[in-house]
Amino acid sequence: AELVRGPLIAEEFLLTNGIERSDLYVSKVVEKSPAEKSGLVAGDRLSQIKGSVVNSWQDVVTLVQSYQEGQG
Repeated sequence: AELVRGPLIAEEFLLTNGIERSDLYVSKVVEKSPAEKSGLVAGDRLSQIKGSVVNSWQDVVTLVQSYQEGQG
């Protein structure tokens, strides 16, 4: 079997073979939190925030912080 190296090559390999990455799935939503107020529920998969595509949890943090600071 061919060894797959590097995050982009691995991502392409997974998608090509019908495997979806498990990151960006919400495992738990805290009661009365901003996440709950926005409508998120456990099991949701984040793909966009206000039209901006997110590919990592760092993307999520960056976008949410920008909205909290009034930049979004």
